[in-house]
Amino acid sequence: MLELKILSTEKAPQAQANARGRLFEQLMRAVLRKYDYEVLDISVNYSGMEIDIEGSDKISQAPLYAECKFYDKSIDSPAFQAFYGKYMSRWRRNNRAIGLFIAIPNLNSHALGFYKETCESDDGITVRL
Repeated sequence: MLELKILSTEKAPQAQANARGRLFEQLMRAVLRKYDYEVLDISVNYSGMEIDIEGSDKISQAPLYAECKFYDKSIDSPAFQAFYGKYMSRWRRNNRAIGLFIAIPNLNSHALGFYKETCESDDGITVRL
């Protein structure tokens, strides 16, 4: 099994977590660029909703909105549902929008259940894990 470690020089635990999160976002921007997405280098804020990564597919020009979570434990439903709400507010403006939830280590069973019931089964939206 592959293991990804992102280390921080910060001393306080919360500062370490924030620094690791920023480094993970930078890494995911680079990965998305490799997969032919045009990605902005800044987080974007819409009416108080922060989008970690915004960009577009280079070929289709469909807008991209991504959330990055790098936690020590599985991500819970409220974190994924918050992203889903942000994505849907953007999708209502442009229904070609792509939503990516990039999570390490994974979603817990409740969040995964919400994803399967709400996102995976709906062909009209493009939200992927």
